[in-house]
Amino acid sequence: MESKSEQEWLIVRSFRDLDPSFPKGRLVKSESPDFKLRMSKGAFIGIEITRIRMMTDEGFSTGILSNSTGYDQVLATLEAKEKKIGVYRKQKPDSLWLIIFADHSEQRAIEKLIKTLLQKKLTTQFNRVYFFNLDNHSIHTLK
Repeated sequence: MESKSEQEWLIVRSFRDLDPSFPKGRLVKSESPDFKLRMSKGAFIGIEITRIRMMTDEGFSTGILSNSTGYDQVLATLEAKEKKIGVYRKQKPDSLWLIIFADHSEQRAIEKLIKTLLQKKLTTQFNRVYFFNLDNHSIHTLK
């Protein structure tokens, strides 16, 4: 079983490899945010990695994207990370990114989510927000 840190490394490296616009720089493991992409002296992008939250009878837990509640899952995941934005900003990043990932999700759920997100605008303090589908290695820009 992979540790959380190993999983985060795999995700951010896969994301970087798939996104041709990913900035050049050195990725450094950090905490709050999970990574710093160092681009020049003192300049860096803070990158936070998180798994989508899943609706359960008890509330939200991490897991797969649901076809019926995908949009609510993104909002809940974003809200949870938004509460820590002050901690991320203390390190004075030039930009803050959030990568929300899911795996073992039905393609229909992802298509429905992306369609819904194109019709609505996310309100967040993150400069960029991405949805990363690990099943088919697709990246969707949410903000």
